[in-house]
Amino acid sequence: MKENLTEKITVLYEDSHIVAINKPAGLVVHSDGKTAEASVADWVLASYPESKDVGEPARTPEGVLVPRPGIVHRLDRQTSGVMLIAKTTEGFQVLKEQFKHQKIEKEYHAFVCGSMKADQGTIDRPIGRSPADFRRWSAQRGARGEMRESITDYVVALRTQRYTFVHVFPKTGR
Repeated sequence: MKENLTEKITVLYEDSHIVAINKPAGLVVHSDGKTAEASVADWVLASYPESKDVGEPARTPEGVLVPRPGIVHRLDRQTSGVMLIAKTTEGFQVLKEQFKHQKIEKEYHAFVCGSMKADQGTIDRPIGRSPADFRRWSAQRGARGEMRESITDYVVALRTQRYTFVHVFPKTGR
């Protein structure tokens, strides 16, 4: 393996079809096809080699297939949290359907710069590609490409004059 990910990834739950892990911040979920850094997908292959063909590979803009064994969803590199990974094709199909029909609820905890005025609310604003960096998404004016629906509920847990700590509940997966 590219590095010892066993020390970084903690298994939270496991059965014959799925495994739930705690993904640490700083670790990518799967390769972008351009770099050779360690990923959650590498850990899956090393820990569950029988899931090599489980799931659907990604395709880079250049058309290169990137293996994503058992990967049903992802978390950004700098985001830590629970990931559900399929060990079997049956597990993959069940998880895929649950994510598609929003049967799995996601909750993020985030610090926001500034003091948010409302104690709770919904952010409903389409997102597209950032004009400054095509790899990032943006809800700002000038976003490019296909605009996708993006709905997120939030509840303020704590606020100061400079920061707000919020519980965030994405509804559309973006």
